[in-house]
Formats: sequence, C-alpha cells, structure tokens
Amino acid sequence: MADTRTIILVHTTPAHRNGCDPAIDLDADGIAALLSAYQRTRSDEDRAKIPLRHGARCAEFVITRLSQAALRYVMAGRNDVERAQFACLAGCHAYTDAEGREHKARVTTHDAVAYADDAWIESIGDEYGATAVQEIGATIIQWTQAPRRALAPFGWAPGLVLAR
Repeated sequence: MADTRTIILVHTTPAHRNGCDPAIDLDADGIAALLSAYQRTRSDEDRAKIPLRHGARCAEFVITRLSQAALRYVMAGRNDVERAQFACLAGCHAYTDAEGREHKARVTTHDAVAYADDAWIESIGDEYGATAVQEIGATIIQWTQAPRRALAPFGWAPGLVLAR
C-alpha cells in the first residue's frame, strides 16, 4: 500500500498572504511558528494546532510518496515549476474542498507511473492558484527524497534531517 498523507496549503509570506488556505486565521497569535512547524513535519498533530477562522474548513489534499519510477518522471522536468507540476500529477490524485466535496483525478498509467492529466492541475490551479500546485508538488518531492525514517522530511536541507 502506498504511503499517503493529507496536507493543507500553508505557503505564505508577509508580502503574499494569499497562498495560504483562506480558512487559516493568519491573525492568530503565534501563527508564523505554527505554520513553520507544520511545513517542517506535515504531521496531523501540527496541522491540528493551526487556528482556523470560525466555522471555516481547509481544503485537504491527499498526497502519495512517489516510487522511484515516478520520481524519475518528475525529475525529468526542465525546471522547478515543471517538476512540481509533474509531482502534483504523479502524487496528488484527490482532495476534499472546504465544502467537504471530494474531487478525484482521472488517472492513467504509463511505464509503471500513475499520473493525472493536465486538466487535474489546471482545476487545482484555477481553484487555489498556481502557488498551490507548486506547494503540493514541492511537498511530494521533498517527502519522496527524504528517507522513510526522517522525523521532519519537508523543507529539509540534505544532512539536516534527524533519523528516528
């Protein structure tokens, strides 16, 4: 069975607060530290600590750790943007939107790699922005590149990930 995780969108900078899921309360005390912790671990525990606006719900994206064959496909991209898009196509085939509706990609398999068609990332990009596709794809790549035993495999610098 493939390793999967459910993630929410948290990428934000002081100049660009719109990359983050709109359900997240960016005015809450300590929000920067909470978002940073979640970006490092992508754990359910750290996600639960992120404050949401009253009555709001985050979109949740299901990501899969890539096989080496899929990673080869992803890393064949010409630049970081294309690699993140390929990773999203190969490693994110479902999400639940803020209203609780499930969305599933149309998936095909080629050379032992299951991937969605371009319409899938177009729909994510239309709904959540290109930054969302980049965040999802980068997270999938980072998770796949880190060893399974890594405590905090996201946003890691090689040599800085502690083993369990």
